[in-house]
Amino acid sequence: SVSVSVSVSSQTSSTCVDEADYRIVPVYNIKVKAIDLHSSHPDIEEIDFLQMDMDVDVKNKTEKGTFDVIVCSMVLNCVTTAENRGIMLSLIYKQLRPGGLCFLTIPRLCINQSKYINRKVFEEMLTNALGFTIEQTKETPKVAFWILKRPSEVEERGGQHVIEWNMEWETTRILHSGPKYRNSFAVALQRTR
Repeated sequence: SVSVSVSVSSQTSSTCVDEADYRIVPVYNIKVKAIDLHSSHPDIEEIDFLQMDMDVDVKNKTEKGTFDVIVCSMVLNCVTTAENRGIMLSLIYKQLRPGGLCFLTIPRLCINQSKYINRKVFEEMLTNALGFTIEQTKETPKVAFWILKRPSEVEERGGQHVIEWNMEWETTRILHSGPKYRNSFAVALQRTR
C-alpha cells in the first residue's frame, strides 16, 4: 500500500501565449513524496507514515503541516490496529498544511459491515475529534471515498464548533452483531494526539 503526499506551490507565468490574446497561465511546481512500508520502486521511499518526522514551527513550538495534499487510498484499512488507525488519521491532519486536502478511500465493507464502527461514527471522529471538514463523499459498490480538508488558519482560529470529547472514541466496542457484521475494522483515537 502506497501513501502519496504532495506539496504544491503556484507561480504565475506568461509563457503560454496565444497570438490572439495574452493570458496568464499558472504554472505549478509539484513535489510528490510517495511512500510505502516495503517499496519495490526506486521513486517510492521506504518509510512508515506513523514514524515520519513532523516539521516544527520554532517560533510557536508547534508542529506544522508540510503537505497540501495527502492521498491515503486503501491504506488505512491495512493498518493493523484500531489505535494505529487513529494515530494515522491524526498524523494525516497534522501533516497537512492549513487548507490542505486528504483524499481518503477504504473498502466500503469497513464501515458498512464492521462490528465496531459505522459511517456516522467514523465521520463524527473525522470532524468532531480530529477537526477535518468533509468536503465531499462518494460510495461505489466496493469503495467509500472522502475528500477531507484541514481548515485554514483563519478557520482554525475562528473557533469552529467543538463538541465535548467522547470517551467512546478511545475504545472499540461492538455496535452491531450478526452474520452481516463480519468485518472487524475499527478506529480508536487518543485525546492527546
